[in-house]
Amino acid sequence: MGKKKMKKVIPFAVMTTMLLSATLPAFAASGFVFEDWDLGIVSERKEKLDDTDDAIKRRKEWQKRAASSSELMNADVRATPSELRSSKVIEATPSQLIMPRVSVSASLGNLWENWDVADLSFLDGTHGLGTKQKPYQIRTKHQLMGLSFLAAFGMQPDYGEVEEEIVGDYRGAWFELTANIDLGGMDWNPIGYYRDDSEFSGEVTHPFTANLDGNGYKISNFRFAGGGSPNVGFFGALDGAEIRNLTLEPGKPVKGVRQVGILAGNAKDSKIFNCQVKGDVEGTGAVGGMIGHMEGSTVENGMAQVTVRTTGRAAGAQALAGGIAGEAADDSRIIDCQVRTGDNSTSRIQGTDATVGGIVGLQNGAALYNTYVNGTIGGSGSQNVGGLVGERISGDLKVGRFEGMIGQSGTGAAGHRGTFIGYRAPANYFKYGDDIAYLFADTEAKIANNVCGSGISDDNQYTYAAHIGYSHVKDNFFTLVSGGVTRDVDERYFYEELEQGILSIVDEELGGEMDAESVGYDLDHFAPNDAGRPVRGYLITIPQVDTVSNGTNYYDVAVLEARGNGAYYRTFDKKHRGAVAPGKTVTVSTSAKQAEKARFQMEGVPTYTRGKSRKDTTYVNGGEYCFTMPEENTQVSAVYKKVAVSVGLTPGVTKFQVVQERTGNRKHPTKVTRVMDGNGKLIATYIHGNLQAGTQVQPVTVQAIVDRNNDVADASVRWSIDDSDLITLLPNDDEENGYTKKSASVQVNLNSSFITDIVRKLEKEQADRGYQYAIGSDIYGAGYQNGGVAVLTAETKPAASFDGKPCRGNARIEVTFQIKDQTYVANEGAALNQDQLKFEVVRTLNGNRKHPDETIRVTAPQVLSASFTPDYFDRKDISWTVGDAALISVDGEDKSAGVQAKKDAKWIRDLIAADQGRHVNTPYEIQTASGSRTTKVTVIGDDMLGNRQTASCRVQVDFRTVDESNICVEGISLIPKTLQYEIKRTRTGAGYRPVEAWTGTGAKKLAVSVFPAQAFNQKVTYQASDDSLYVSSDGTVTVNTTASWIQELDRQYLKSGSHTAYVTVKTEDGGFTDRAAVTIQYEAVDQTYSGGSHSGGGSHSGGGLDGGSSSGKGAAAGSSAANATGPASGFSDLTGAGIGNLTEGQACPGQNADAAAIPEYVVAGNWRKNADGSWQFEAGGRSYASEWAAVHNPYADPAKGQSTFDWFRFDADGRMVNGWYTDVDGNTYYLWTEMDGTQGRMLTGWNWLPGSDGVFHCYYFQEKSDGMRGRLYRNMHTPDGNLVNADGSWVLDGIVQTRS
Repeated sequence: MGKKKMKKVIPFAVMTTMLLSATLPAFAASGFVFEDWDLGIVSERKEKLDDTDDAIKRRKEWQKRAASSSELMNADVRATPSELRSSKVIEATPSQLIMPRVSVSASLGNLWENWDVADLSFLDGTHGLGTKQKPYQIRTKHQLMGLSFLAAFGMQPDYGEVEEEIVGDYRGAWFELTANIDLGGMDWNPIGYYRDDSEFSGEVTHPFTANLDGNGYKISNFRFAGGGSPNVGFFGALDGAEIRNLTLEPGKPVKGVRQVGILAGNAKDSKIFNCQVKGDVEGTGAVGGMIGHMEGSTVENGMAQVTVRTTGRAAGAQALAGGIAGEAADDSRIIDCQVRTGDNSTSRIQGTDATVGGIVGLQNGAALYNTYVNGTIGGSGSQNVGGLVGERISGDLKVGRFEGMIGQSGTGAAGHRGTFIGYRAPANYFKYGDDIAYLFADTEAKIANNVCGSGISDDNQYTYAAHIGYSHVKDNFFTLVSGGVTRDVDERYFYEELEQGILSIVDEELGGEMDAESVGYDLDHFAPNDAGRPVRGYLITIPQVDTVSNGTNYYDVAVLEARGNGAYYRTFDKKHRGAVAPGKTVTVSTSAKQAEKARFQMEGVPTYTRGKSRKDTTYVNGGEYCFTMPEENTQVSAVYKKVAVSVGLTPGVTKFQVVQERTGNRKHPTKVTRVMDGNGKLIATYIHGNLQAGTQVQPVTVQAIVDRNNDVADASVRWSIDDSDLITLLPNDDEENGYTKKSASVQVNLNSSFITDIVRKLEKEQADRGYQYAIGSDIYGAGYQNGGVAVLTAETKPAASFDGKPCRGNARIEVTFQIKDQTYVANEGAALNQDQLKFEVVRTLNGNRKHPDETIRVTAPQVLSASFTPDYFDRKDISWTVGDAALISVDGEDKSAGVQAKKDAKWIRDLIAADQGRHVNTPYEIQTASGSRTTKVTVIGDDMLGNRQTASCRVQVDFRTVDESNICVEGISLIPKTLQYEIKRTRTGAGYRPVEAWTGTGAKKLAVSVFPAQAFNQKVTYQASDDSLYVSSDGTVTVNTTASWIQELDRQYLKSGSHTAYVTVKTEDGGFTDRAAVTIQYEAVDQTYSGGSHSGGGSHSGGGLDGGSSSGKGAAAGSSAANATGPASGFSDLTGAGIGNLTEGQACPGQNADAAAIPEYVVAGNWRKNADGSWQFEAGGRSYASEWAAVHNPYADPAKGQSTFDWFRFDADGRMVNGWYTDVDGNTYYLWTEMDGTQGRMLTGWNWLPGSDGVFHCYYFQEKSDGMRGRLYRNMHTPDGNLVNADGSWVLDGIVQTRS
């Protein structure tokens, strides 16, 4: 629906009357202009009007024709909606001449079409400015309708929606009621509501975002059409709003769906303070007596006299009913609220299939403090019912009272019922005392039922510390309950228990903060009425009484107590807070805590706070005071001061410092004498004994303080001094009979014998020593040497003194005298011990000439010494300077200076840079940079009289380069990169004694080139990768016909084969390598024959190639048999002590070797093989387990190089460990796995071991017996200098070495 400009609807009679009266307002034809009664006030509006020429003219015309503002502002219009729409002429009376109403419904949706006209005159600037101090004032029904329209425009009406004078932004503005408003039973559109019924499925898009103060007035007699709308209440939706001091009585049931409440359907981030609602509420979803749903909002000091009924769930929403709110969520707070409802089947708080609570239906992250419920909660069909909370998800529930009934009708009972909490889910845990505390019913029977009715085992497991119980009807005490056991409490009243709960919230939840501006709300307190029952009270706090006297702190110097007048009040003091009902008389008593040396007296009377000021209490009698308790929290305090009966002089010590400064010529000095006080403040200056011209002697006073407990009118004293030669006591102009009320004025006498005697003595001693030495700066007088002290006395008049005895007080006057001799001896000449110094900077180059290592050495520092004439002259400064600071540095102190040549001076760096520049083009030539520079060092001697003497020394710095670098090897090349051999072995003759002949085994030469050719060290070494080749030192390569690979082919009866080996050449300088691949093709030709001598040489079994019976081969000594009892033996692809054959030029860095002798620590015992193939060892009557042991191995074969003992590891079950093993300290070991008679032994030294992928790596295990023998080396160098990585694998030239 498009927006249309608001039209003017004005009763015809009113218009006629206005046109006929020159004193009444006129209306321009182009549109009505709101009355700006006071243009000065209008100019203060937040939104400036559009001051076009037309607007200015209209306002001036209106001002000319305006009637009396008081007449129009106090008028009212009683025309009914039907009269306004009809053509009937309504007689205009003065009471009808209010600001005209404006029809705005055409600009909104269909919800506003049948509404009456609205009045926006409260926005014209004459009825407030919209601030909290000057809110917009609303006093009529149509102005209230205007506020609803304003909210429907989002509090921001724009041009085309309203008259241009109203256009503006009213979000956050303040409005107030100035009268009760009866809405006449009209169908009310909530303030902050939908525009069109098509929007009902969503949230309110234009909530009320301003503030309304009801000022205690009531809005009544309204209803809501249809009952099928969501977010129903006098306010539909609040967002960031504040509603205060408002009473609502709709008169008709408030009905709606989803979120329904008398005050608001939904409240977000808003505050509702001191509001009351009265009436019936009905709807689906969240239904509350005051608010349907609240989140992040606070309701404080709320009263709801309501019946609430939810008729079922709303779409996607739970059915909730509560006396204050259907649901309170997201840090909402309900503070100091009470609910009263009825007791019959219809007048109560209930709901069908609903969660029902006296305060809230659902508590979800909200805090409920100090709540009260009276009436019946729940009824037929209610699902979860609690006297205060229907269902609790989270949030505090503290200081709550339930004095109603949990409803139960003949048609059914609640599924979960609790006196305070109806239900909680098992996951929604709470803790009594921390979350739930200070809950009271009014009968024992109610507490005997469930406190929480969800049926969970710990729902009602609380102790007395939770403060849950019931109050007494017949007395003012209460009973606490714990686990079904009761404890009557008669040492404090019930109101005190409730107040203790309030104070616990203040201390535990609010951190002791009670200021509403700090925490957002102000908790009510509890006091007794005349019958001792709990009523609203205000807190009294009493601080400790401390005082300060002359900078000294005195703590807890007095007793201060307060007590409300009544039989049930207790006494409050600094440790005990409490509340008193407003209007009650509070009695205050106080007394000083007197000590032997400290007396205290109260100043004035005790005070108490009211508003932002302090008020005096009223004296009663007997040292008691009183005041009337205000309607606010207050603090009672008293001010005490320390008192005494004495005369005190201040300052107690007066100090004079007399300092004579002597300058210039020592024999005839200038003498300036300054007199200062103890803080160094100048009192007077004298030159050669005369007061400096144009100056005065500053007064020095001593004050007498007569303390007579404020009851002596005459504070006069008589002053006297005991040494009038040293101190002059000046007379006062008010003296009468020697007594004065003024302070004593004193001066030091420079001609006193104390000062003149010192001067004569010191001047004579200086003259006797020929004036070589200055007079010492010793201080004479009080605190240093004898003399210089006088005593000043003040004495009170006998008639003004305690018991007629004069009080006397003394003060010391201390004088010190000092001569500061600042005369000087002149400097007459200067000399140095040397007139020339020489330094040499030598740059030495070593290492690789192409990239040499550079060191620069400089001559050690040399010392110059200065002398002056005379040696004892009074010097101001001795300094050293250098002519060229870039060449040398001078470290001078007093008469000595160390001189150092700078090896990194720019001129040296420039020579080096030039040398290095040439070196880039001729890198193998030596560097020869050199040069020389000179400068001078000067000593300067300044005396205190301005004289200066100097002496200089010449300094020469020579620079040269010594190039001792070598031309190093940078690379190597081996030629050719491949060699081919085709060798053949031919056997001829008799088979039992063949003749072998080899062909193709001739030597081949490898040539090597070392780069550069100028390299100093051209030495290289050759190495073959295995035994298939011999390489001589000159690179000659020959084939080894007895190589193991050829023998292996023979053992397998193979006639041919191929093998590749590598020859590696390595430079001695730099370790550069290159290699050549050597491929050997082997062929065996057997041309032997059988001969007759075969039978004569013995049979096959007795001789031949095998050298013995074939039954003797195939298994090593100690091999496994059926009845074996030791470690299994067998063939392993690993040869030697765990070291396999090397390939491709690799060689393992070392090899393990076992000791031949058996040490004493080796254990001999029995080996036992288990059915699963594992081995165990027994000795000394026990089996070895979870330990290392050096064990004798009877199955080892020494002929094969195997040791007859080794270290073995046994696990927790006693089984011998094989393979990799890591102990608890992270050390890794390897236990031999091959069945060769030594299985399980711990490896040491270098070993090739296979991985899971069949690739062998070479590892080093510690050989040294230091407690870590056998430990795998990782990420470090081995004792023989090789490197292993983090996995322990051998690394050569950055490459992990492997074999397959």
